[in-house]
Amino acid sequence: MAPKCMTPLNAPFNESTCLRGTRDPSVFSVLEQADIDCGFSSVISQITYPPTNKIVIPSDPENDNYKRRRQTPPPGYNPSTCDFGNGTTTPAEVAFIINGTSLADGCYSNCATFEAAYTYFGDFPDRCFNPYNIDTDCTNPLYTSDGAFTAYLNDPAVQAAIHVPVDFNYAQCNETLQFELTTHDQRSIPPAYFIIPSLLASGVKVNLWSGTLDYILNPIGTELSI
Repeated sequence: MAPKCMTPLNAPFNESTCLRGTRDPSVFSVLEQADIDCGFSSVISQITYPPTNKIVIPSDPENDNYKRRRQTPPPGYNPSTCDFGNGTTTPAEVAFIINGTSLADGCYSNCATFEAAYTYFGDFPDRCFNPYNIDTDCTNPLYTSDGAFTAYLNDPAVQAAIHVPVDFNYAQCNETLQFELTTHDQRSIPPAYFIIPSLLASGVKVNLWSGTLDYILNPIGTELSI
């Protein structure tokens, strides 16, 4: 059994500050095994720069994952929320989110490791989980207030530091652009596969970056797209 966590409320999520608390640490083994079953670990092992060969990505990880079959959920599962009544708190519950839910129920598919881990950490009692920076205290207004973050983006000192034009009004998200990307005729293809190559071919300079502690857009995916 893991030792009782002594970190304060709102403690950031990382293993060095007792991420797991009193929960079963074998949940990480469940996530690591899912990486293997779904073929994700083999993809990660191919990521080198410059690439040495064409990277092979599993074409259908849902069906290739032999564990992904209709299963009897652990007690307390609510298909209307795709979660358990008291939160996803055990390795068995995490494994079910990965392998047992169904798109037919309006839940997850395709080896749902991202959703399983997100649900697990988000349901962690009395602890902060900030998906934009897993190592930060959630009391930081940059992560809890859209207004504070927008003001930060439009701070002249910040704009000068990251070398962006100052005659724009910046915001954290561009919903118009997001709509265009997700409703495109090629929306089944990741935008990095057709938008970025077309920009480069047109002579547009592109800067791709992801924070190393960003759970939503992690740097491994950025490296893979490059």
